[in-house]
Amino acid sequence: MRSSRRDFFRAASLLSAAAIAPSFAPTSARANGKSTDTTDDPIFMSAKKLAGLIREKKISATEAVNAISTASLDINDELNAVCNNATSGARPEAKRLDEMAALREWAGPLHGVP
Repeated sequence: MRSSRRDFFRAASLLSAAAIAPSFAPTSARANGKSTDTTDDPIFMSAKKLAGLIREKKISATEAVNAISTASLDINDELNAVCNNATSGARPEAKRLDEMAALREWAGPLHGVP
């Protein structure tokens, strides 16, 4: 029996849908809201993981701002990508957010993430 192009494309689309379907299923880490990011450097980690570490008080908002601003200043000479450096305003804001966190008050889900 000979297959048509339509049968071929139908089978191919079903196979590709089956291949990507597991990525849409909630994993236990996604279902409970925890980040699946394994990075330890605040410069490269996801906003979700950084926010979780700030809530757990493993890193402060001030430390996160300092790490990211230092890294961006270090590489900007080569990249020339930063047009407007907002570090002068970010540090006092991070300090205020750290004071809020000490009182267990949160500005939102990304509290303290630069």
